[in-house]
Amino acid sequence: MLPELKRYAFLAVVLAVVALSAIGLDALQSSHEAQVAAVSSAAGDTTNTAGSVSAELGKLTGSLYQNATAPQSARAPEAAQASAASQRAALMKGLAETNPAAFLGYALPKEVRAKLPTSVRAQVEEYKTLTGEIEVLHIDDFENHKNSKFKYFLRVGGKRLALYAAQDLPALLSGSAITVKGYQLGDIIVTTGGPAEITVRKAAKPESVGNQRTLVILLKAAGVTPSVTQKQLREQIFSGPFQQFYKEQSYDKVRFSGTVTKWIDIEPYPVASCAYLDVLPDRPEIKNYLLSNGIAPSGYDRIVFVLD
Repeated sequence: MLPELKRYAFLAVVLAVVALSAIGLDALQSSHEAQVAAVSSAAGDTTNTAGSVSAELGKLTGSLYQNATAPQSARAPEAAQASAASQRAALMKGLAETNPAAFLGYALPKEVRAKLPTSVRAQVEEYKTLTGEIEVLHIDDFENHKNSKFKYFLRVGGKRLALYAAQDLPALLSGSAITVKGYQLGDIIVTTGGPAEITVRKAAKPESVGNQRTLVILLKAAGVTPSVTQKQLREQIFSGPFQQFYKEQSYDKVRFSGTVTKWIDIEPYPVASCAYLDVLPDRPEIKNYLLSNGIAPSGYDRIVFVLD
């Protein structure tokens, strides 16, 4: 990823180009154990996100429990335990995104994890307290609003961890320093999301007034003729309804200026795959276009991806 592009925590993704003219872009330790139980209860029988997945997760988690607590002579070979842990980790990561409360329900207590072999522990979630910088990604789908959502990442020691919470997180600004208590598994961390687990150490300063320097990156599938031109989008965003809407709503305190790229062909094209959208800045087609056209993301306050 371009060094400058990594700075951007706010990433508005527009899935329906035609909507631009009408809509603005928009178990566990101490008391933590009880909080997770409350979240899981409120969620109902959420572990059944898919019957086969739940059954397999239950089987693999039970296997780890048995190997951790059984006498050494009765345990499965370490290689077999590691294989089971690897399979379980893949299922747990998928569950973290779709149902964080269910993930927490399957999480192994630290006392159990500590009894597993080192090679196995490396693939089992670990309860941690991490302090880092929050990054907020907003995804808008104007055709299907159910797909619109926020995604969160925690930058810690040069690593970017996807952050999932069983409860709605408090309003967080990108760039804020926060402390999170939760279970880390590879490049993800899952928390209940309550005030005991999320602490804001230093809130970022809002940058939502004044001139918003915006880079609009147009993306389409190869061989497809876009439904609107670069010029039309530039006028809609910087001169048309979009600009007027925010001008009126902010009492003339917010305005937008910036650059709209040409349509960039991107393969594979993320047709309704929201999970793919947060990695768009890593696409070589985008990086090459920006470099070859002398466009430095560091010169902008906002980056917007428009998919046709």
